Amino acid sequence: MNEEKTTQKPEPAEHGDVWQDVGKQAETLANSLASALKLTWEQVSHETQPHLLSLLRQVNQEVQRMIDRLEKTEPAAEATEETKLD
Repeated sequence: MNEEKTTQKPEPAEHGDVWQDVGKQAETLANSLASALKLTWEQVSHETQPHLLSLLRQVNQEVQRMIDRLEKTEPAAEATEETKLD
């Protein structure tokens, strides 16, 4: 009762076909992942856009207040410098 263990190695052409299949599956997986990430990014973008706009409006208001204060104090500072020159 001699059992021979035979290991069949795939032919070179079959071996190449296996790797081509693996490559195709990897490409399909990568494309699916890219699509999912793109969709997720778009959803996050739409969800955060109102908050971002609100934040930018607040920043804009504060910057405008600073400009207004600077413009009000600027003429007073210029007047003070003119009196020093006289």
